[in-house]
Amino acid sequence: MPSKIRQLPLDAVTHHHSHDFHQIVITMCGTAEFEIEGLGGLINPFSGCIVPANHEHYYSGNAKNRQLILDLPEDAPALSGEQRELVALFDAPRFFSLDDPLRHYLAFVESEIAHSVNDTNTFQHDRLASTLLGSLKARLGENAQTHHERLNMSQINRYIQHHLADELRVADLARLACLSEAHFSERFRLQTGLSPGSTCGGNA
Repeated sequence: MPSKIRQLPLDAVTHHHSHDFHQIVITMCGTAEFEIEGLGGLINPFSGCIVPANHEHYYSGNAKNRQLILDLPEDAPALSGEQRELVALFDAPRFFSLDDPLRHYLAFVESEIAHSVNDTNTFQHDRLASTLLGSLKARLGENAQTHHERLNMSQINRYIQHHLADELRVADLARLACLSEAHFSERFRLQTGLSPGSTCGGNA
């Protein structure tokens, strides 16, 4: 499923939801407020936040705000294949500010979006997104790397025991550990030598 880049203002009334894709929100003008699983912040122009999939978040904007929003399914080209390492950006919510080179790149992204409204090339947004994600990952440095902390296997085992009658999925365990599915699977294999799918009875 391809990524999507869109522009819109946020309502002044506070809303909240979660969704099964990752998201990056960047304020282009005005201000916006976000709270993601208890982590809150004010986003000024050319600042933004990273919203991992399935994280409840509250948001609102001032009267004259405009947001650039990247909707990024985990299987999108911008986060898969050779770009798979970029999923590490979404291991935890965080806020960031853009430097001058990235501000110039966003101006280019806006121009491309404006000129490709009827573009039949569905992967153009992924190409634009992957460049932004790679640059963000490089700038966020250690904070954007996968932290190889040990998984809490006692917590995971208790969860499995309490849900033996359910159709348990790897995605459920990843949410429990506050990790993307890809990085949960990687850490699980490193720590146990097993695939998490075998623990879930083969369910993906």
